[in-house]
Amino acid sequence: MPESPARLTILQLTHRGEGAGSTQSILSLSHELAQRGHRILVGCPAGTLLARTVAATSPLEHVPLDFSHFRNVADTIARVIADNRVDVVNSHATGDRRVLTWLRWRRRLPQSFVVTRRTMPLTLPPELIVVGLTRTEVVYREAIASR
Repeated sequence: MPESPARLTILQLTHRGEGAGSTQSILSLSHELAQRGHRILVGCPAGTLLARTVAATSPLEHVPLDFSHFRNVADTIARVIADNRVDVVNSHATGDRRVLTWLRWRRRLPQSFVVTRRTMPLTLPPELIVVGLTRTEVVYREAIASR
């Protein structure tokens, strides 16, 4: 009999959370991962569309985060990762990528660090290089427009 894959605790992060395509993408990905037996935490600002949807959706868990103070949110994310024994952290936006990169460089993020990019953003090349050297994996999700 094949062994079932290990259950992971996955933290999906975004400093956004309103009605952008990334919100729907995070929800779809989180639901699929939860259906496969993984524990999914979604870290985003309280009161956003994503936060409200996650709070109303079992078994997803919302982690309220205030990204207005860099060091505070970095400490909060590090604490959430440790307290919940997070195995994988998936960053979906620039603000949370910066925090996770900072945590990794300070040796406070030993977990797998996945960067999901939906488009080629207006990010400065030096920042792309730093994040690229820091992350574990990069997932590119291109939006396909119907013609």
